Amino acid sequence: MIRRKSSNSSKNTSTAEKAADEKLPPSAKKRRKLKCILIPVLILAGIGIIFFAAANITANAYSDYVFDDLTALPECRSAIVLGCSPHNEDRINLYFRNRMDAAAKLYHSGKVKKLIVSGDNGRKNYNEPEAMRQALIARGVPDEDIYCDYAGFSTLDSMIRAKSIFEQEKFIVVSQRFHCKRAVFISRCKGLESYGYAAIDINSRRWKYRNHLRESLARPAALLDLIFCRDARFAGEKVDLNIPQIKAIP
Repeated sequence: MIRRKSSNSSKNTSTAEKAADEKLPPSAKKRRKLKCILIPVLILAGIGIIFFAAANITANAYSDYVFDDLTALPECRSAIVLGCSPHNEDRINLYFRNRMDAAAKLYHSGKVKKLIVSGDNGRKNYNEPEAMRQALIARGVPDEDIYCDYAGFSTLDSMIRAKSIFEQEKFIVVSQRFHCKRAVFISRCKGLESYGYAAIDINSRRWKYRNHLRESLARPAALLDLIFCRDARFAGEKVDLNIPQIKAIP
């Protein structure tokens, strides 16, 4: 008997609420519907903002492993040079040029013995690793000490493949400072001992703000990749850094 009364009471309450809703003016009904939509949206937006901030704060916490001074860097067998397009709107990409200058300087300092150039070669007539290799040879780096990773489609891919393909567990990452922090963050979360060597940034406000905005959005994506344990897109045969990977310059 008690259960029936409770059930009837619930039905009566629901009917009363519906009746009350029907008596509301149209403007009040719209406000109620809008409120039902806005509350979940605001909650999700708040979670997104917190996650965005947490990812950027976490990546910035690895700045102590990124150096501008060569003398402060530990010696490692290899460095991973992260790729980008050699040209930007039919002009030389200064990010690319400065990374190659930094990588060559790092090599000639004796801090590393091998350079792994890791970038995108996913499209015909677009080959970041080969462009980097040629740029480094032009800067006096011996061809036999340059190794190409043609499947470095993302920073995560480059860091994972540094270990899985090139068997490097301790290395230096070469890129601009903002990018180095994310790369070191990813690789150290993967259990690798990595350090960053910061190439010179560029002074152009347009490209500087654009790339820093892009970087701030890339960090939450990197954190999600780490949370869900995303692997590199492609595997492959292991590369022995004791065997020169010489290729003819086209």
